[in-house]
This record gives sequence, C-alpha cells and structure tokens, in this order.
Amino acid sequence: MSNTKAVWLCNYNNFDVTETYGIKATLPEVFDAVQFYKLEKKKKSNVIEKGEEQKYYDINEMDLVFCKSWSKGEYINTHHMPSKVFIKPNEKLPKTDDLMFNIIGGYLLFNQQCYDIISQFTLGATHFSQVYIYDIETEELKSQTPYYFINIAETRDYLNVEESKGIKENSYAPKLPTHSIWEPIDNDIQLNTTAQECDVDLWHDPALRKSLFFSDELVSALLASGIKQQALALSRCVVQ
Repeated sequence: MSNTKAVWLCNYNNFDVTETYGIKATLPEVFDAVQFYKLEKKKKSNVIEKGEEQKYYDINEMDLVFCKSWSKGEYINTHHMPSKVFIKPNEKLPKTDDLMFNIIGGYLLFNQQCYDIISQFTLGATHFSQVYIYDIETEELKSQTPYYFINIAETRDYLNVEESKGIKENSYAPKLPTHSIWEPIDNDIQLNTTAQECDVDLWHDPALRKSLFFSDELVSALLASGIKQQALALSRCVVQ
C-alpha cells in the first residue's frame, strides 16, 4: 500500500447492497450440506430416528464452529474450502449483476469480475475457492456461473473505535471486543496510522464485526473496471 490516507471499508453486511441467498456450502471433511438438509427435513417432519437426530446435532455443531472461525478471519485449509454450494427449493439464484453476495452462514462470495481484480493484489493468507451452485435435492448443477468463496485470513488491529462514528458495541455480547456499524459513509471510520504500512491489500479488523478493508490501490482498480463505489458498499476511511 502506498503512503496514502485512503483505506476503504467494504461493508458487505449492508443488506441494501448485498443480497443473502438460501444457499448452503458443503465444507469438505467438515459439513455436508445435502446430508444436513435431508436430516433437517426429517426432523421438521418428526420422522427422524434417534441416531439420525444425534448426527443432525453433530453436523450442525461442526458447521457453527467453522462459521465462527470464518467470521474471525482464521485461516481455512484449502482442502476444507468448498467447491460446491447448494440452493434450497424455491430459492432464487444470484442475480447476474451481483458483484458479491452472502449465503447461509454469512459467508461472502464474489463474482468473476471482482475475483479477477482482487486476486491480482497482495492477499497474504487470504484465498478463494471457486464454487458452482447445485440443487440441494437433486444434487444436479443449477448454474454454469462460477463464484468465489473467500476466506479472509489476514487480520489487522487498525480501528480507532473512539474516533470513529456510528460504531456500536456488540449488543449480544457486550463484553467482547467487537463492534458493528450498519451504514457508514465516507470518513466515518478512522484507522490509526499503522494502516499505511499494511503489507496486504485486503484484511479484517477483529474489533469490527464482519469487516473487510481494501487498500486504495485495490479500490482504484475496482473502480477503473467500471464497478461503482455503492455497488460494493465502499466507504472511505480516515487514516491518521
């Protein structure tokens, strides 16, 4: 990152910008979305057997553990990264103009255009896996469009909570050092000066829940490709 005071927050938690779809990821050796779906159907219909019910809880717990690790920005081994995601019945597919979207679990996926740009930058341990959408009941391919599941595995402690606007404590766990922000605008978020020395172009700050920060160079490349600032819920941060 060059010596600039511009860093950008990609607020993918903004529900007005980022759609959430009824899609579940199979995580190899961790979570089988199809198996869980079938057990869940049995449970809802009260026809699940005792052994199956325990399996249902065990699988669900493994999914929750993975989700927490992903949200905290922990590194995920490549062999645990998904290659298939499954869409539930009567759920809509992502729109053709979706640059990014969330799926069940809060996971973030990018489209091909964003991936092609982001992957050219310095990402450190952050990595992607290419996924395709399958039907969760038939297990047949539902869409030929590839998407990219991101593991944001670089964390940095740059956030200046006291000087930032709109930062709120985690109401569900106020004792934890995590905060949230819903609809930041330019200059709401303030970072300390060490952000200028960051050696990666994309990172998560553990003090801000589900945060994703981009370097100025990365944002410049995204905007130069024709992507609009609002389409990625980008807000400029102050570094001082």
